[in-house]
Amino acid sequence: APTHLPTECTYDRECAAPQNQFKLTGSNFSGWKCTGGGESCNGNIIAAGDSLKNATATDGATITLTAQWGTNTFKVKYSGGTGATGNAPSSPTTCTYGGDCKAPTNTYSKTGYTFANWKCTSGCTSEQTFNAGDSISTATNTNNGEITLTAQWTANTFTIKFNDLIILINKIINYITGEE
Repeated sequence: APTHLPTECTYDRECAAPQNQFKLTGSNFSGWKCTGGGESCNGNIIAAGDSLKNATATDGATITLTAQWGTNTFKVKYSGGTGATGNAPSSPTTCTYGGDCKAPTNTYSKTGYTFANWKCTSGCTSEQTFNAGDSISTATNTNNGEITLTAQWTANTFTIKFNDLIILINKIINYITGEE
C-alpha cells in the first residue's frame, strides 16, 4: 500500500503538499485537508503541490494532511448498432460511480430483429452486457470518462406451414375416381 513519509518543513521556507499516491475505486483525489496548523492550514483543502509555507508557527508542531475524495462521474452514449433506426434513449446521459444509474429501455428498432440487451462497446473497465434496468453505475471508474452502450439484436425466427388443402383435394379426387 502506498504511504507518504512524514515531511519536515521549516517556517518561512517553501514546502509543498505531496502528490497523492493513494487510489480509491470510483473516486478522484480532490486535495488534502490540512489540520493541526495555523489559520492558513486548519481545515482548508490544499491541492497537491500547493505551498504549506508557514502552515504553523509552532516549533515541533505536526500538521496532518488527509486525502479528500470526490465521486467519479461519466457520460453515457448509445448506439443502435448496424442497421438499426430510431433515436437514442434520452437518459441516463451522465452517471455517478456507485449511484442509481440504470440501463434504459431500448428506443431503437431493427427490421427482422428483437432487442436482446446493451453491450458496452467503448470505455468500460471490462466487456459487459446489461439488460434494461440493470445498474451501469460501476461500468467504468474513470472520472469524466465516457462509455458507449450498443444495442444487441437477436434475429427473429418464423415457421413455414405448408398448405395441406391441395393434398386433401387430390386425395378426394383419387377416392372418387378410384385411383387411390
